[in-house]
Amino acid sequence: MAGVVPGMILASHARAMTWFIARGRTTIRACRKATWAERFAAFRKSIWGLLLIVIVLGGIYARRIHADRSRRHERGLRLRHRGVRLLAT
Repeated sequence: MAGVVPGMILASHARAMTWFIARGRTTIRACRKATWAERFAAFRKSIWGLLLIVIVLGGIYARRIHADRSRRHERGLRLRHRGVRLLAT
């Protein structure tokens, strides 16, 4: 919870700066609006990148994955490669 307030402050500042910079520019309005087919095609291309965030954060909050497990697994693979047997991996 300690990162929520600074994250919200940072997001609001980024939104304000984006609005301030884009306010006077007309190039954004000059572009044509994307069709629904183009939007759907772009979404289909980006679905795995968007799902990656959900998978990683969902795994962390569900306590299925964590950083320590990957280090232990890597260590076990390294030791097995040298011919050392571990009792519990």
